[in-house]
Amino acid sequence: MRPKSPRRKNFELSVKELFARHDLNPIEEFIKLLRETKIDPDTGEEVPSLKNEERIAVLRELAQYHSPKLKATEVRGGTQNTLTIKVLGFGQQAALPEKANIITIDPKQIVEASEDGDSPTP
Repeated sequence: MRPKSPRRKNFELSVKELFARHDLNPIEEFIKLLRETKIDPDTGEEVPSLKNEERIAVLRELAQYHSPKLKATEVRGGTQNTLTIKVLGFGQQAALPEKANIITIDPKQIVEASEDGDSPTP
C-alpha cells in the first residue's frame, strides 16, 4: 500500500475539519434520510420519504462503509510434487534396496495411457 500524498492528507483533514465545524456527520445524515417518512395523501399510510431508487443509492453508499468492496489480489508461486514408489520384487516379502525404492517423477513427464492400452500418449 503506498502512502497518501501530502496534498491528499491536507484535503482529507480540511474536509474533516469542515464537517466538525458545522457539526455535520454525513453517515448520520444518510441514516436520517433513510428513516424519514411522510403520510401518503391517497392512502393515509406512513411511507418512506425517499423513492426506491434514492433509497437504493443511499444504501449502496452506506454499504461501502459497512462492508467494503473486496480488492483483487494476485498470488504467484509454484508447486512442487513428490511421488514415492516402493518397488517390491515378485514373490518377495521385503522391499528392494533403499536406493531402488525412490523414483522422482517430474509432473511434466507424466503421460496418459492411450484408450487401447498399447502405447502412452504425451
